[in-house]
Amino acid sequence: MAGWMAAPAPGTVVLFLGSDPETEHRVGALPGTVSWLARTVFPANVFLGPPFRSSKSSEDEIGPFPADQVMCAQRVLDQAKKVGRTVQFVDVNRPGEARELVLRFMGPGDVLPVLLRQDGARLAGAESFDGRTIREFLTRS
Repeated sequence: MAGWMAAPAPGTVVLFLGSDPETEHRVGALPGTVSWLARTVFPANVFLGPPFRSSKSSEDEIGPFPADQVMCAQRVLDQAKKVGRTVQFVDVNRPGEARELVLRFMGPGDVLPVLLRQDGARLAGAESFDGRTIREFLTRS
């Protein structure tokens, strides 16, 4: 799948998530579970591209994410670490530099989260993200 992102590293998968900007406003200044998990579940070293951006533009910041997507992301990270895969996270509602990925691979009927391999295979919907299914998905090419 040439050209899906600049010089992809072998073994890279993309996890599309959808931020919920309203969650940030509902949680307010209190450290809510969803916003706390969204900030801690994505260590900078798992990003292929730039990690969390320091710009103040809301278009450039990712998250917070709904709790079910955060749990799926954590499962993907756990399995990816075990099988030596790299994960790139893309927030479809705030894609920033990944806008082309969202336009090319996401459609209006897609159910988030969506895990995409370089061969075009997809795993979609939170109910599909159990440990065994993710591991099998990541070990196939």
